[in-house]
Amino acid sequence: MNAVIFNVQRFSVHDGDGIRTTVFFKGCPLRCLWCHNPESQSKEKQLMFYKNKCVGCGKCLSLCGARGVENGLKIDRTQCVLCEKCVNVCSVGANKIAGTEMTVDEIISTVKRDKVFYKDKGGLTLSGGEPSMQPSAALEIIEKAKAEGINTVIETCGFGNAEFFKKSAQLGATFYYDIKAVDRERHKTLTGQYNDVILENLDMLFSLGARVVLRLPLIPNVNDSKQDLYLLREFLSENKDKYIRAEIMKYHNLGISKANALGVKYSMSDENATDAQAESWLDMLGRDENNVVLD
Repeated sequence: MNAVIFNVQRFSVHDGDGIRTTVFFKGCPLRCLWCHNPESQSKEKQLMFYKNKCVGCGKCLSLCGARGVENGLKIDRTQCVLCEKCVNVCSVGANKIAGTEMTVDEIISTVKRDKVFYKDKGGLTLSGGEPSMQPSAALEIIEKAKAEGINTVIETCGFGNAEFFKKSAQLGATFYYDIKAVDRERHKTLTGQYNDVILENLDMLFSLGARVVLRLPLIPNVNDSKQDLYLLREFLSENKDKYIRAEIMKYHNLGISKANALGVKYSMSDENATDAQAESWLDMLGRDENNVVLD
């Protein structure tokens, strides 16, 4: 079985406990305004052109009918057929294809290379995008990792088929589960989807006694209003005995360069969240009472 992924990041320390190998799946059902990985949204392959890296050598112009020069190198994406010729000829990495197919066995083989570094806490993390968008491949990866004695973390928005989450929990996966907004209308405005399915799946995982770490992506002046934080604190308080901890994920602007490379609009601020803002969020969410920490 194949999975469509856009990155395998080895020696990661931000996607679960210990040293981990993170497999990033393409495809996501949400369209968060602040998306840090916009190349993950579509399940299809996409061309990324990093104009700031381009040295203007012109090698790609003779190979690609979608290329032209107008105040700098331009791409007509309606003409791009993802032939990858521009990627192969570019010596500075200005062109990149986001998305490739890998077999489950290829992924597991890559993960096993780092097994010696996992020790007690490390392991495999499935991220994205959204792993539940490719449920069969993701479950097969979890099963084979378990057979190798490698634990799995699933970073998820929670918007997916309940059976996937149930089976993943039964296989012993730990869930790093996003709560982006508690109010359903607010969630729809910010992500393009209501949060009903997300909260239903989370309740199911709680009922199964699954290992859940809540993740709280907070973006200044977007989802950190007094009302947003009040509802979030109330939610955490009601469920504090059901999750391991809640981690605040401070907004960072890494999505901007990726969106530009994809030729898509990105409307969020180029200012990262500050330490002072994060400290304020910790206090407002009840850091000790609700076991809230910074990622």
